[in-house]
Amino acid sequence: MKYFISRLIFINRFFVIVEKTVLVGLLCSLIVLSFGQVVARNFFSIGFIWVDQVLQLELLWIAFIGAALATEYNQHIKIDFLASIIRSDFPKKIIGTGAHLFAFIICCLLFIVSLAYMHAVGFDSTSTIIHGVPDWSFRCIIPYCFLMMLIRSVINIMIIYPKKDFHKI
Repeated sequence: MKYFISRLIFINRFFVIVEKTVLVGLLCSLIVLSFGQVVARNFFSIGFIWVDQVLQLELLWIAFIGAALATEYNQHIKIDFLASIIRSDFPKKIIGTGAHLFAFIICCLLFIVSLAYMHAVGFDSTSTIIHGVPDWSFRCIIPYCFLMMLIRSVINIMIIYPKKDFHKI
């Protein structure tokens, strides 16, 4: 079990680095493309139709990757009213575990729904946003991020309890 968790954490660190790199690249691209589109429309009275679609996709990717990274750093939306009232350490760990378990269940459900959405959109779809690249390939970020969020919820639960605390449960 310890080997599995250590490998999971190692793989997660790799994906965090990749996600941060992709996020920075997408953000820079979003800024350059949107600024270029504004300049092209206002000063040269031209615009590129494809830029708007690319910006929409970049925004989708930035939002989902940002949500996955927020889960990594335990900065996702959470209600910690009880944790602020309770002063003892162990009940806070129980509440934290419950919150991460709830997030895990919700992410599992959303992962399943996103896979159903991908199936409904159709992997065989011939529609393309960018010439030669099918639409579904850009939407794969949705199930990927929900999968990463549920994996990171498990990792966060494992981090809450050091090995010495398991005998108290």
